Amino acid sequence: MANSQAKVVSSILERHGYELGRYLGKGAYAIVWEAYFKKWKTNVAVKVLLKEKAETEFLTKFLPREIQVWKSLKHSNLISFYQSIETTNRVYIMLELAPGGEVMDRIRMRGPCDERLAGKWFEQLCQGMAYIHSRGVVHRDLKLENLLLDENENIKISDFGFCKVSATETGSVRSIQLSETYCGSYAYVPPEVLQGTPYNPFLSDVWSMGVILFTMVTGKLPFDDSNLRRLLKQMLRGPIFTNRHRAISPECKELILKILSHVTSRCSVPDLFSHHWMLSFLTERPAEILSGMDALYLPPSKLRQQRPSIVSWGMGRNKGRESAD
Repeated sequence: MANSQAKVVSSILERHGYELGRYLGKGAYAIVWEAYFKKWKTNVAVKVLLKEKAETEFLTKFLPREIQVWKSLKHSNLISFYQSIETTNRVYIMLELAPGGEVMDRIRMRGPCDERLAGKWFEQLCQGMAYIHSRGVVHRDLKLENLLLDENENIKISDFGFCKVSATETGSVRSIQLSETYCGSYAYVPPEVLQGTPYNPFLSDVWSMGVILFTMVTGKLPFDDSNLRRLLKQMLRGPIFTNRHRAISPECKELILKILSHVTSRCSVPDLFSHHWMLSFLTERPAEILSGMDALYLPPSKLRQQRPSIVSWGMGRNKGRESAD
């Protein structure tokens, strides 16, 4: 960022009790900085969104939804949302700082994880996603770049730019909304998303979790996303384990195959907590959260058999409607 722009950012942050720190990185619309929050005497991450670079739909639909949903989520395996500030040219989002960086960067530098570390991280991912799904929320952009590490190398799920409330409760009627919009990265989305058919976003998140686990233990993505037609064929065939993967346990491979399977046979999040590989790493089974969640993971064909996607689900925590995809 140019010095003049940095001065503007620093000035805005100072007014709200923050001291601008080091540059952390940037994305398509945003630049991320570290800052010191004087009131709490702690460092935070500040995501500075540049309005002139962002598309209108992002500013009017996705960003307000991201802020609204993220503010409502509180879990030890999620990056915490602290505050947002909007000015004429920018939006400042203050978030929990994850000093360990991205899991993807860790794998690029050190190669595949041993199963003990992969099990720890995947269990934490499952804990976070169980909580998110229990709130009726889907992430829709799960990938290793969006899994950050705190100072103790614990997983923190980040970036809720494509999140959506997809399970709602109005009175006695509880409903799941299928998604039709493409969201996420090609390498992490399930085949039903690439095929352009209405899909259950809860099951889509589970597929992305399987891609993450495969990559953790092998050091490589399971499918080649350089050609979409070839990518879809590989997805429909399923992941392949070669002689190079001899060190991976049969139990871990079995779980990956159960996740990266056809939508009608794919695992649910409660299924993950019951799998024998996961039980080796389980710190706590969130029984209250998981209770009644199986109905969230019905494939689209079964949802259509119910009166407009109406099913019984979850803990009944979510109220209201979400119509925009």
